[in-house]
Amino acid sequence: MNKEPGWNEPKDQLRRTGTGPSGSCQGDPIAIFESFSKFLPLLLDTLPDFFWAKDMEDRYLFVNKAMCGRLLKCDNINGALGKTDLYFAAKEKEKGYHHTFGDIGVNSDHVVKQSGKPERFFEEGLVRGTYLLLDVFKAPLFDETGKMIATVGYARDVTEAKKNEAACEQAQKCISENEKNALIGQVAGKMAHDFNNILGAVMGLSELAMMDCRQEDTRQYLKDILSQIERGKALTQNLTTFAKNKEPFYSLFNLREKLDRVMCIMQKDLQGVSVSLKISEEIFELAADPDMFETAVVSLMLNAIHAVSKSGNPEIEVKVFLEGKNLIIEVKDNGCGIPYEFKERIYDPAFSLKGGKDMTCSYQPWIKGTGYGLSNVKRIMDKHKGTVSFDSHSFKGTKFLLSFPVLQDKLAAGEKKDDEKMEVVKEKQILVVEDEQVISNVQYGILSAKPYEHRVDIAYNGQMAMDFFSRGNYDLISLDYMLPGKYNGMDVYHHIRKQSKTIPVLLISGNIEFIESIQYLKLSDKRLSYLPKPCRTLEYIEAINRLLTGAGSWPCENR
Repeated sequence: MNKEPGWNEPKDQLRRTGTGPSGSCQGDPIAIFESFSKFLPLLLDTLPDFFWAKDMEDRYLFVNKAMCGRLLKCDNINGALGKTDLYFAAKEKEKGYHHTFGDIGVNSDHVVKQSGKPERFFEEGLVRGTYLLLDVFKAPLFDETGKMIATVGYARDVTEAKKNEAACEQAQKCISENEKNALIGQVAGKMAHDFNNILGAVMGLSELAMMDCRQEDTRQYLKDILSQIERGKALTQNLTTFAKNKEPFYSLFNLREKLDRVMCIMQKDLQGVSVSLKISEEIFELAADPDMFETAVVSLMLNAIHAVSKSGNPEIEVKVFLEGKNLIIEVKDNGCGIPYEFKERIYDPAFSLKGGKDMTCSYQPWIKGTGYGLSNVKRIMDKHKGTVSFDSHSFKGTKFLLSFPVLQDKLAAGEKKDDEKMEVVKEKQILVVEDEQVISNVQYGILSAKPYEHRVDIAYNGQMAMDFFSRGNYDLISLDYMLPGKYNGMDVYHHIRKQSKTIPVLLISGNIEFIESIQYLKLSDKRLSYLPKPCRTLEYIEAINRLLTGAGSWPCENR
C-alpha cells in the first residue's frame, strides 16, 4: 500500500461514512461519493496492472504505482505528473538503457485522438533491456460539451502468458512436424530411388562417353555434367537424412578429399565468393558417418553462401583443426549475421529467416530457405555425440563450429582405409540385377571391357535373378534393391544366401529403408558390400574388385 500522507485522508473519510448492518450506506450520499472518488486512486495503486490518464498534449495527469515503478521507472507518482512518455524514454537513454516504449506510447495515443473512440493495442518493447509485451486499452475522455479533453488507458503485462502460449503452439507444431516427417519418410525412399536411378544413368553414360572422347571441349562439358550430378546426389542425401532419423554408420574417410568434394559440388553456388580452406597438417582422416558429415558441411556452406549474397566483398573461410580430443570444422562468413532475437530458434525445424520471412532484407530475393538445414545439422551432431555452436553479429558475419569427437574405436572391422593398390581381377562370371536398362547397360559395358573382361548376365527383376542364379555358377552378384515384380533385392539376397554363404554380393540402392537395414546386415556378412546410388563408375568397379579379391566387405568411401 502507498504510504504517502496524501493517501491517508480518503481512507479515513471512507471509514467515517460507515455502512449499516445490512451493508447499506449510512451518511451523506454526496460525501460517500466523494470518499470513493478519493479512494479510487488508492484502489488502482494496489493492482499490478497499469492505469493512467493524459491530457491532450500527452502529459500524464494520473498514473498508478505499477505504471510509475515498472514502466516509467519514476521514483514517485507525483514525479510522473506533467511529463510525457518521450521524457521518460530520454531519461532512460541518458542512464544507458534502451527504452522503446516512448515512441510506441505516443503513436497509439495519436491513433485514439484521431479516431475519437476506444482502441486496443498490443505494444511490445524494451524496458531497461528487458522485453515486455502489453495488452493495452486506450479511450478518449470528453467533457459535457463533447470536446475531447484527455485520454485514459489500461495495460496488462502478458509477456509470460504469450511465452506460455508460444510454447504450447511450438509443442503442437512439433507434433505436426513429426507427423509430417513420418509421411515424408514413407515416400522419400521411393523418391530417392527413382531420382538416383536417373542420376545413375546420366552419370554412367557421361563417364562412358568420356572414355572414348578425345575432344577437350566436349570432355569439359561432360565434366560439368558430372559435377551437376554430384549436386543432385547431395540433394538426395539431404532428403534421406531429413526423412529418417537414422543412426550414424562410422567409416574412416579422408577429410581433405571429402571437403574438396563439397567445394566441387558447390562450385556454381560459390561463384563470386572468396573461399579459403585450411586444414591442420596433422589431420588426415575422420571416423564418422561420411554421408552425414557431408550433409552437415554442405548445409553450413549453403547458409554461408546465402548470408554473403548482399556483401560487397563476400568471403567464406573453412578451417579444420584439433582441439583436445575433438576435431573442429569451422565455417566463417562476413555476411548478414543472425539477429539476436532469433538466436535461440535457428535449430527449430521449419524455422527460416529467408524468402518471405526475410524482414530485414538481408538476402537476395531469389534465396529461399526450407528451415531444415540447421535443424538437420544439430541432429547429425547429436547423433555423433558432438556439438554445433555459433557466434554471430548482425551485419558482421557468422562463425559456426562443428565439434566431432575423435573415436577410432567406433570403426567396425574391415572399415579402415586401405591405401594399397589392389590387383585387377579379370574374366569372372558376374550377374548384374538391375531393372533400369540404361544403368545395366553401363554396368555391362564397364565390366565386360578391358582390362576386366568379365562375363556378364543381366536380370531385370527378382524372379529372373533367382532363376539365373540357380542355373549359373557366378563369382559375384551386383544387386539392385528396388526391383519390379514380387521379389525385391533383399528377397534375392536371402535366396542367394540359402544356397551360398560365400559368394560376394554388392547391393546398390538409394532407398532409405534399405540404407538403414544394410548397414547392420553387413556386420554379420563379411561377403556383403553396399554402394549408394548414384555411384561413380570408378567407385563401382573398385567395389567389385575389392569383393573379388576379398580385400574387405566395405569399399573405400570417397564420395
